[in-house]
Amino acid sequence: MIEMLDLFERLQDIIVLDPSDKEKIQVFRKEVQETHRKYEELILQVSEQVEVFKSLYNEIRQGFVPEKLKMIRKTVPDDSYEFFILKESIRKSYVF
Repeated sequence: MIEMLDLFERLQDIIVLDPSDKEKIQVFRKEVQETHRKYEELILQVSEQVEVFKSLYNEIRQGFVPEKLKMIRKTVPDDSYEFFILKESIRKSYVF
């Protein structure tokens, strides 16, 4: 977009169009630059948040849940309904 404004500004210098256009170009350029700067900041924040989420997800999925399921498995009788539910929970924990 900045390149487009630069080209238009050069064209205006050659053809000499409305002088107010030069001011508009400067305003647009500043707005585009500021908007792009904010966009870059947001992208950085989102990527940092994704990393935090991935770390938390991995900690829960690979550490906390399997450990707790194993502990529960040791206390639940094999012939109980709870064992069936536990077995399904263990299976699902490996699918996710």
